[in-house]
Amino acid sequence: MPRLLPALALALLSACAQPSRSTEPQPDLRILQRFPAEPRPVAVDYTVDDRRVHAVQMPGGPARLLFLHGTPGQWDNWGRYLADPRLQARATLIAVDRPGFGDSGRGDMLPSLAEQSRLLAPLLGRAGEAKTWVVGHSLGGPIAAKLAMDYPDRVAGVVMIAPSIAAKYEKPRWFNHLADTWLARALAGTWVQRQFADDDLYNSNAEIMPLAAELAEIEPDWSRLRMPLIVVQGGKDTLVDPRTADWAEAKLPKPNTRVIRLPDHDHFLIWSDYPRCAGLLIELLDQQPQ
Repeated sequence: MPRLLPALALALLSACAQPSRSTEPQPDLRILQRFPAEPRPVAVDYTVDDRRVHAVQMPGGPARLLFLHGTPGQWDNWGRYLADPRLQARATLIAVDRPGFGDSGRGDMLPSLAEQSRLLAPLLGRAGEAKTWVVGHSLGGPIAAKLAMDYPDRVAGVVMIAPSIAAKYEKPRWFNHLADTWLARALAGTWVQRQFADDDLYNSNAEIMPLAAELAEIEPDWSRLRMPLIVVQGGKDTLVDPRTADWAEAKLPKPNTRVIRLPDHDHFLIWSDYPRCAGLLIELLDQQPQ
């Protein structure tokens, strides 16, 4: 209990002070923490309709890779990929705090896939630049796909790792409904706050609750995609139904879709099987004409 007192006092002081919201970007200390030595990425901040989006960019080769985290998450979920000299040699590497997380308006959630796509579109680069490969993990997967649907002339291909893309398998579970009740929110300042450093689990729930309806809305648009689509799905995933791989094989356009099944892997394979995931990206980049 004594360890909680300073944090509670700070929270009370912050609430009483009610500081005005600043649009000035603050230094991202995660960059120095994850990259104590050169090369390190640089912060990239921009606004769309007065909404700030924060990303980091690692300068590199002629291709472009944009990494989208799941829910919850932040750009440095992809820190190991940004630090990989093999990827650096092949592409400029970009990772973003998706809207509602990290330094992109934490807690100001944006469950709409279309709105996420619109706010992230500036990271696809400008006309005349190389098209961007978009890599999404978990809920980052359908957002990566939505970017391809909305901006097909700027997306080279989409890699979806353990992606939440099948509406029929993405219905909210009992714990999602519980977290959405007034009782769960009333408890947020007690036991839950002692277990977690922040409210990202509640923010995540705001994205998950409407996800099935969002996915059903974009389902007809998959057929329009002509760029390479890669789905990587673990057979022991308890957060995204492994049958998502079957759905992808049946619903995603051919012949540009490739489904990779990993029977012994869970949901977190971007970390647990980094060599395979990074190797797949290197393989894709090497296959593409520059």
